[in-house]
Amino acid sequence: MSVVRLVFRFAYIKGYIASDPTQYVSTPKGQASKKREPLTDEEIAVVRNSVDCTFGLFPYFLLYTGLRKGEALALQYKDIDFEHKEIHVTKSVYHIGNKPYIKGTKTQNSVRSVVLLDILAEMLPRGNADEYVFHDTENKLLSGSGYHRRWDKYCEETGLSITAHQLRHTYATILFEADIDVKDAQHLMGHSDIALTRNIYTHIRSSRLHETAEKLNKFMA
Repeated sequence: MSVVRLVFRFAYIKGYIASDPTQYVSTPKGQASKKREPLTDEEIAVVRNSVDCTFGLFPYFLLYTGLRKGEALALQYKDIDFEHKEIHVTKSVYHIGNKPYIKGTKTQNSVRSVVLLDILAEMLPRGNADEYVFHDTENKLLSGSGYHRRWDKYCEETGLSITAHQLRHTYATILFEADIDVKDAQHLMGHSDIALTRNIYTHIRSSRLHETAEKLNKFMA
């Protein structure tokens, strides 16, 4: 609805239409939101073993950094400190139509340094400082369609049906299972509100309790 309103507002300002019809439309309230579940162990294994597939490094990178899609697309090699094993997140990519643009991160808390895990560092190539880590054939920012083509091709080659945000959610699960404190997890995830991080941790804890109950029931049987 936000996008549609912008379209009709632009058309009204330009004089292409006599009035903006979206001013009479409201979005439904109380719609149930669908939770984005983290990847299963089997899906994680596929991501880990599919780095050589089309665009395979990108989902692998998201899995072990928890970056938002736009943050990862904006990364340049100068943002990666291989010596001190840190990734500096300071910007993000957004698209207007098909064209990519650089902007600041989602919130002030999104400006952060993320741990460059050894399992990721050994997979990353070393490029020129100003080169984008994930780029098109001309070493420029990926267009909207360019990104989607690569992502769809990756899913086709691997048989996965996942989203970039699911990989970010899976990273949060990894932090939880590694017993990373919720405050440290908030920083690594770039959340502006620690309540959001706590909610994710609570959701993971609840799902793990259900799995534990199933294992105990099977064992007792």
